[in-house]
Amino acid sequence: MPTTNEIKHCANCGAEASKRCLGCIDAPEYHDGDATETVYCNPDCQRKNWPTHKPRCLQLKKRIMLSRIGYLMKAAVIAYQSCAFSVNLTAMEMRDGTLWLTFGPFGNPGIAAFPENLTTDENLRETALLNNQCMAALYLGAPLARHLFPAVNPITIRRLDVPIKAVIPYKVTDMEWDPEHTIVQIQLGDEFWILDVTGRQYGFPEFLLPLHTYERTKVSGGVISNEYYKGDYDIYDETGDLVELIDETQTQNQEGRLTAQLKARLHFTDFAETHFNNISAKVFLSGSEEEFRSRVGSFVDKVKTLMTNFISSD
Repeated sequence: MPTTNEIKHCANCGAEASKRCLGCIDAPEYHDGDATETVYCNPDCQRKNWPTHKPRCLQLKKRIMLSRIGYLMKAAVIAYQSCAFSVNLTAMEMRDGTLWLTFGPFGNPGIAAFPENLTTDENLRETALLNNQCMAALYLGAPLARHLFPAVNPITIRRLDVPIKAVIPYKVTDMEWDPEHTIVQIQLGDEFWILDVTGRQYGFPEFLLPLHTYERTKVSGGVISNEYYKGDYDIYDETGDLVELIDETQTQNQEGRLTAQLKARLHFTDFAETHFNNISAKVFLSGSEEEFRSRVGSFVDKVKTLMTNFISSD
């Protein structure tokens, strides 16, 4: 992206210009330098150049909306988890660059507010909230995905389970497992993007990256092979993970906790459905970044109030 001191030129007549095309401003890059801003010296030049600029502008606008979908989904998962946390986290400690999470015994009802007293570090808080939530996040985000993804008209939406190359690995006291991570691949035209709303548990702050960048920097081995693809992301299934666990559970205590989590998930789903039935995807995802972040902030506040009231009354 050009620096603030760089002289920019009108995309139509070549004169010095400063009026940016607001439709594609600050779009994420797929390849280095492919999202540079388009500027004009006046509205007449912008109108004349529109037939030429239109295809690129619409593609960049899709990237912006996809990035905003990822931002919303991550914010929604964190807000939900902060009020309906499903594990008994008792301690958090950094040792030699590794975050250790200590859990106490499970108990009913199986969901409660996140223990905010354990850390004041927002990055560590996100890591704990998103720990082992990659699959659950996709189910929780399903009602958002089915309302918002049509705005970008993706060709395919596929789920992958990939071996992850952690930047800040975590360990759970007395427990270790292979860091296999569930993500989503979205195809926009000839572009392939990776949506990863829970990557913070492995030290990744990014929630949207081009496939070629993600596999080079995040995937163990640096290649996403065909064996990692697990079919389409079912955006019409919000509870499949919990239903499967309930069917497999062998104790009444486990079933009670999972049933409580299922009720909470369905309560969130009903709210999300109502919310996005009352505002179109394109309207929610449109406007300036400040306007969009304000909508997300309002949605997050409503989620927190909704789930706090649900947990306290259940």
